[in-house]
Amino acid sequence: MSTFWRYFRNVLFISFLLVIIIVGFLFVRGYSISLHQLRQSKLDNFTREYTAIIDGYRTLALSLYDNVVDIPRTTEKLSMAIEDESQRGKLRAALYDQLLASYGKFSRYNIRQFHFHLIDNTSFLRFHTPERFGDDLTDIRSTVRNTNATGLPSSGFEEGRIFNGYRFVFPIFHNLSQVGSVEISFSMKAMVKTLDELYARPSSFILSREVMEEKLFDLNSLAYRLWPVSDQFVLDTGIPDKGFPDRFMTETEKVKLKSVLEAFPSVPALFSSKSLGDLIIFPIENFEGRVVAYMICHVDSETNKLLRQNLIWTIILLFLMFVVLSILFYFISRNQKILNKMASFDGLTETLSRNALFNRLQLELDRFKRYNTPVSLILFDLDEFKDINDNYGHMKGDEVLKQFAKEIIDSSRTTDYLGRLGGDEFLSVLPGTNQKGAEVTAEHLQESLRKIYYPGIGTVTVSIGVGEISLSDEIVEKFIDRVDKGLYISKKEGRNRITRISNIE
Repeated sequence: MSTFWRYFRNVLFISFLLVIIIVGFLFVRGYSISLHQLRQSKLDNFTREYTAIIDGYRTLALSLYDNVVDIPRTTEKLSMAIEDESQRGKLRAALYDQLLASYGKFSRYNIRQFHFHLIDNTSFLRFHTPERFGDDLTDIRSTVRNTNATGLPSSGFEEGRIFNGYRFVFPIFHNLSQVGSVEISFSMKAMVKTLDELYARPSSFILSREVMEEKLFDLNSLAYRLWPVSDQFVLDTGIPDKGFPDRFMTETEKVKLKSVLEAFPSVPALFSSKSLGDLIIFPIENFEGRVVAYMICHVDSETNKLLRQNLIWTIILLFLMFVVLSILFYFISRNQKILNKMASFDGLTETLSRNALFNRLQLELDRFKRYNTPVSLILFDLDEFKDINDNYGHMKGDEVLKQFAKEIIDSSRTTDYLGRLGGDEFLSVLPGTNQKGAEVTAEHLQESLRKIYYPGIGTVTVSIGVGEISLSDEIVEKFIDRVDKGLYISKKEGRNRITRISNIE
């Protein structure tokens, strides 16, 4: 193969390889962008859905307020309770009987607390525990305190000693005077259940231990227990424990999740787990704007898996393309080397071919003309080789040629090289060797060749022509022709001898 085609082949292979690398890079980059967009979409969708659930609860709470609370029959009882403290027990019982049926109906929609308060933040009637009343909520219920102070509705998540949830507190007016407030709230148990149904995957609610201890002095209360992943958070025992996510995660993933949560992120974030896929970490602010809890929801989707599968198959395909391309170029290169070897070496004796020999000898001629570096030739011809082929067959003749060439190579310097001109003629090139050195080498080789015993044939003699390059040798062929004349004389004068060019010039 010419230098140009070798260069072209290498450039082509590198170009294909670069194309595969670029395509692979673009696919990986596209996957990264798509994955980022998908994960951001999950965050956005979850935020919208979570907000929509809260808005749904708000609408339900407002409906209850408008239909059964903000009516004279109800507001009058709170007004009378303020005016006459001695009648509060009777009024409380009357209000309970009046609204119990409505409370039972709305309880089917996850309402947890239906709680009336007087204007001074005193608990008046808890429908879920009507026997508990009269306690001051000022220090523990900011929503109640805010509504009774401003006369405006208050809503949001609010932690409690026993109950955690979204509270909607509305002011109660009678004859244009505020007489108290009412809380309609929904528990986090309902929220977790709704999310579980929405995503068909488990969710978990965790509350800051520090925040909880501000309101609950006895953490050993049956209402809470420490979260197994981090003791900085507690679990609401009122919510069924599904062991999510800790039961499904490796210890390493738990440590990473612990680290993320104990930094108390204030914006929704995604946590990737090999065991579970993508988890939403959704911060929950209380009414005062402080992040006090987190909802952890499993939102891994088929789209996410499909993206990963497409990337994996693309990488596999590109890898296979690279393997096929490498194999293809390997065989092309190997075959080319074989062709080059076939073109440069004689297939039988593994000596240089005639063309390769002439090319290398041309380099020696150029070197002689430029630097006056000597070079000599030794031309060999086996005596009576035709008789060997005729008497013993060509296969025996081929064995003689191979053993003959091997002996010359083994007995020569590593800088010398041997080529086959054709038939039983071989030419040995001796770079840096003058006439005298070549004659000594020829005599040594002739002696070695005489000693070879060819099985079934015996010994074979050889005729030799020897010569050193001269200024008259303008081309390779002329140099070889001069040495060939010496070989001709050796054959003519009885064979088995060496003729020096100097003897015939």
